[in-house]
Amino acid sequence: MSLSSLFTWFVDNMGIWIVAGFAGWKFIQAVKDQKIGQAIITLAIGGFSVYFLKNPTTILNSIGEIVAKIFN
Repeated sequence: MSLSSLFTWFVDNMGIWIVAGFAGWKFIQAVKDQKIGQAIITLAIGGFSVYFLKNPTTILNSIGEIVAKIFN
């Protein structure tokens, strides 16, 4: 098992649950403190983070195209 495949396994099986758990915990904490705006932002950042963990090449390719247009 190479380091790359170990990292992929960790992200697929553990990383998504860690990010989702942390985002859920921060969401509940924000709702409990009646900070609805912070709760919505927490859900958005958590959702983006989970999407990034599942599709990193899609996001990085899009960012790369934008940066290439800026510097060309």
